[in-house]
Amino acid sequence: MKIALLAVCFILSACGGGGGSPTPDSPVKLMVSHVVKPITVLPSSYENEMVAAKIIGPQHIPKEWRPCGTNLMCGENVPMAVAYADFMRDGTYSMILHSMEYNKVNPEDRNRKGHIKFYQKQNDTWVDNTSKILKADQTEGCLHANKAVVADFMQNGMPSVFFACSGFDGPGGVGEKQHILMGQRDGTYKNIELSLPICMCGSASAADINGDGYPDILVSDDWLNMPLMFLMNNKDGTFTIDYNRVPKELYQRSNIWATELIDFDGKGKYDAFVAGMEASSLVGKRSTPARLYKNNGKGFFTGDNKIMLPPLEGFGYAVDIMYQDGYIYLSRTTDLPELYYRGSAIQKINYKTLESTVLYKNYNPFPDGTTWVNHLIPYGNTITSLSSTHYFSVGK
Repeated sequence: MKIALLAVCFILSACGGGGGSPTPDSPVKLMVSHVVKPITVLPSSYENEMVAAKIIGPQHIPKEWRPCGTNLMCGENVPMAVAYADFMRDGTYSMILHSMEYNKVNPEDRNRKGHIKFYQKQNDTWVDNTSKILKADQTEGCLHANKAVVADFMQNGMPSVFFACSGFDGPGGVGEKQHILMGQRDGTYKNIELSLPICMCGSASAADINGDGYPDILVSDDWLNMPLMFLMNNKDGTFTIDYNRVPKELYQRSNIWATELIDFDGKGKYDAFVAGMEASSLVGKRSTPARLYKNNGKGFFTGDNKIMLPPLEGFGYAVDIMYQDGYIYLSRTTDLPELYYRGSAIQKINYKTLESTVLYKNYNPFPDGTTWVNHLIPYGNTITSLSSTHYFSVGK
């Protein structure tokens, strides 16, 4: 959106001026300048994702973000860590993504970290314009980025991005440090490795939980004994871990790989969606069926104030959630050992009654080779994927 500002310029009778006042016959010209109004960053990462999705819809994510090409198990067809916001502050949506470049089966290439890139739309094509706002020596990120979370963490009008990173996804993996791309007042970005313990962070979501006006971050960690934590915003680009706000029933290695902070009741208080494997097929870990932990009004969540969401047989892992018009939509995949990530289902749940219906179920790969939808978005009267390469949509 652009706002036209009018400036009145009085042209004096003599070129170049003089100090006299204009006469009634002096010409008066209106010069119109255009000032761009950047897209406002919303209070939570979920709101930022949903509003952007409703406007731009599914997008074709550039393939050149995979620098290691077609190496076995190198990168993914659809990156997990992709998001949209007005990063360029030009009044339009641009794309950020974090590449995954390491090769799981090649010991010589297991430590190749991914990179952060910004894209802008030009002639209906996403063009890499990273250099406009991020220096070349600031583009390296983490090894394995699972989610990009957009929020104004510094409250300076800039959409910053937290990346939930898990490290090497295979035997011997122990997690890694987390990265945040912090927006600066001059319109550029600074890539910061947070000075927090290593984390196998599978998911994250941001919203102000303690009421100080600064977004905090809910993070799942598949490495520590406490698999859910809050990173409380210190208002200076740093965060402090807080385990006291999350349910104690999740202690002892519950596997949680999907989280989201959503204001289900429209009261300005964010509840926590939490989901892991329902089949409990992983050794040493408990099953964590999809559930909602209700905010007690002060930013604390307890096990005695939760809503268990209806399961869906055969599709025990809820990988993403969308909430609209009183209905919860879950994107699910299979979690049984013999059918691990080998199918996709969309479940619709009435938030008040918990009545459940299945809108979509499929065990065949999508045209792009993927087998589940990791970014569920609304677009018109349909539910679809953030990536247009799925060629998938279903009516609400």
